Amino acid sequence: MRIGAVIVAWLVIVAAPAWATVPAAPDAAVPPAAAPPAAGDTGQKSADLDQLFAELQAAPTLAAGKQIELQIIAAWLESGDQPTDEIMAQAIIAMNSGDYVAALGYLDTIVSTHPDYVEGWNKRATLYYMMNDYKDSLADIARTLALEPRHFGALAGLGMIRMSEGDKVGALDAFKRAYAVDPALDNIKQVIEEIETGGGQGI
Repeated sequence: MRIGAVIVAWLVIVAAPAWATVPAAPDAAVPPAAAPPAAGDTGQKSADLDQLFAELQAAPTLAAGKQIELQIIAAWLESGDQPTDEIMAQAIIAMNSGDYVAALGYLDTIVSTHPDYVEGWNKRATLYYMMNDYKDSLADIARTLALEPRHFGALAGLGMIRMSEGDKVGALDAFKRAYAVDPALDNIKQVIEEIETGGGQGI
């Protein structure tokens, strides 16, 4: 069972704006991102995320949890800066199309100009994982979690790297941390169960 491939696809695609998953025509303008938040909105965004995480924990059904999960991911994706959002959209397009060199260039720009943008680090960590560069992926995961310890995508990525390294204990810890934050991660729950029962082959 190739659950790892499913998780990687989720890490990249589920966080992409709908218009970012289809390459634009060469001369087409990138659709506008949401307007940057006004001064003082950073605290409001944090409060909104706290509320969403509380709702995620209390979600009555898996479907309800998935919807809240998507709201959290969408909030993380918004940098508050329209040019940065446009660069991120292009990075996601490049990742989805397999153009890793272009994607890395976009993400390098984002993390160098907006080092407090959580999703910049997370997306680059995902890209490094896709490039089999686990060392740099781990470094970016650490930056992501330093900014947002609840980032279930980064925790899932950490688990995948530990599995790739043959460290099932480390992988299990990371996956359990991700699942504790986001009970809607049914694919992660399946991985946890396989590791705990002595499986996990082909993950």
